[in-house]
Order: sequence, then C-alpha cells, then structure tokens
Amino acid sequence: MVSVAGPELSVVDNEAAEGAERAPAHAEAGEPKASGPRRGRLLGVIAGLVILALGILAGQQYRRAGFLASRVDSLQAELVQVEGQLVAHRNHLAAVRRGFSDLTSVVGRLRTVVEAEPAAAGASSPTVERRPPEASPATP
Repeated sequence: MVSVAGPELSVVDNEAAEGAERAPAHAEAGEPKASGPRRGRLLGVIAGLVILALGILAGQQYRRAGFLASRVDSLQAELVQVEGQLVAHRNHLAAVRRGFSDLTSVVGRLRTVVEAEPAAAGASSPTVERRPPEASPATP
C-alpha cells in the first residue's frame, strides 16, 4: 500500500473552537467585551428597585393594618354601648308588658263586677280586691 502524506488533522473541542472563532470577530468589530459587568449592574439595580418597592408596599400595609385595628377597637366599644342600650330597652319593654298584663286583669275584674246581676236584697255587693301598684323600674 502506498501511503500518501496529507495535512495533519487533530480533534478540537467544539466550545474552544467556537470561542476562538468569536474572539477575533469581536476584536475586529470593535465591540466591547465587558457585557458581563454591565448586565450584573443592571440586575443589581433591578433587584434593588424591587426590594425598595416591596419595602414601601410593606410600610403601607403596616399603616393600614394599624388603622384597621384601631377601627375594630372603636367598633367593639360602640357595640358594647349599643348592647347596653338594647338590654335597657328590653327591660323597659318587659316592665310595660307586666304593667299591661296587670291592667288587663284589673279591667277584667271590674268588668265582672259591672256585668254581675244585682244582688238580692240584703246580700252584700261584690267588692274589687285592691292591690298596691308594683314599683316600675326607672325609665331612661
């Protein structure tokens, strides 16, 4: 067999070959190669702005939560006051109902006296039992 001498071939890593091909292209075009630090600064500024926005938002939410907590406290105090008034009105209504019931029973007894047949001569006339009035609670 005849051996033919040809150019020497060697295996080259693909990434190294691409980097070697790109480096001269950048150098020839005159582009700066410092895109890495610029990108890092941009990401740092964006991260700082995001953190600042979150801080402002958290501050607003904290103030709003404080306002709402004070509002809840004032509404609870108002609720306690209104519940007290409601109890007083219910007590007054119960006293009025008791008074009406007593009055109805007295009117009923008076009606029976008025509608009763006159007694025979010599018989005593019916009398109405008198009870002292019940003390009513002071009205507000």
